[in-house]
Amino acid sequence: MLTPMTVRAAVCCLLPLAAGVCLWAVEADQTGWVLASKWAPAVLLALYTLHHGTTWPHRLLVAALLACAGGDVTLEGAYAAPASTVPWFAIGLGCFLVAHGLFIGLFLQLPRRRRRWPLPAFALYAVPFFVLLLPRLGPMLIPVAIYMLVIGVMVWRAACVLLPNGPAWAVIAGALLFAGSDSLIAINRFLAPFDAARTLILLSYWAALILLTVGTLRALPPRNPIRR
Repeated sequence: MLTPMTVRAAVCCLLPLAAGVCLWAVEADQTGWVLASKWAPAVLLALYTLHHGTTWPHRLLVAALLACAGGDVTLEGAYAAPASTVPWFAIGLGCFLVAHGLFIGLFLQLPRRRRRWPLPAFALYAVPFFVLLLPRLGPMLIPVAIYMLVIGVMVWRAACVLLPNGPAWAVIAGALLFAGSDSLIAINRFLAPFDAARTLILLSYWAALILLTVGTLRALPPRNPIRR
């Protein structure tokens, strides 16, 4: 039987290994290695969550992480084959849209407090940013608008999550980092591509997933763990 300590140790070893391989592959322009490793951190966090418990919120978190892994693979298709007739970027956007929807559903299952100010606060950033992107979006206008609305709701619901001793700061920080990572993707794709974009996107994205997972599990009691 795998104990929680064993699973935690395995994730702590394998996750930075997979991330390191992916970052090396990005810098070395080794597309095959990127595809082989980019999805691994999200899947490892999903496996850890599944071992932690099997309640409905646990399953929502697992589903959100697996949707992120799907987005990892499909967005890489957009980098690897920019001239492809397959709309890899739109498919990746759809995967992450599903992930954000699942995170929203998850946060509604957690202890929470009514807070309305985070959504208009996020809009103060998102609306000017969207206006800046607007001339460059072309056929992606509607998908990006919907995506920004959904991630705004995700950040808002994350800001409402409570732990017994106060706000779930890890969840809030994870949601904000996720929004920041997505903003870097938009800047790199639509506004001003820059050399360190992919590295910064990946680091902020993985940090977001780790914080969202850890923060959520802290708010959930371990129930019905899977035994092996």
